[in-house]
Amino acid sequence: MRLKTIKLNIVFIIIAINLQAQQTKESLVGKIFSAKVGYICEETPEPNPCAGQQIFLVLQFNKEEVTITEKNRSSCDKETVAYQFKYAWSLDDEVVVINSNPEEVRYTYLEKLKLNLKNGKLKGAITYPNGQDKEYDFKENIK
Repeated sequence: MRLKTIKLNIVFIIIAINLQAQQTKESLVGKIFSAKVGYICEETPEPNPCAGQQIFLVLQFNKEEVTITEKNRSSCDKETVAYQFKYAWSLDDEVVVINSNPEEVRYTYLEKLKLNLKNGKLKGAITYPNGQDKEYDFKENIK
């Protein structure tokens, strides 16, 4: 009788762990997250208040794919899209795995992007060519 109770408890623990992992992935599905990852300031011959741009990465998750967009917002609030990719994704423990095409993402912020989901918060880190790591908090976009 005691062995049966122990086996039953182990089964419940395994089910609870699997449900928790599924809830974590589900916490991203249908949501959009963004983070400011850089900025550009162009030198112009004449003063131009719109010469500066902030660079944002926007991640939109559905069950199978994530759409990744780099948006540039000028200091005059004009937005442009630098690139947009769609890739399959999964969650391995706390690591968000994006199955990107290395040739396609070369020289973009995605090339060295690492994403983690910790305590319901999406965190990113980019390793720059100089070896420096920079961390980013991706905020959920609420419509």
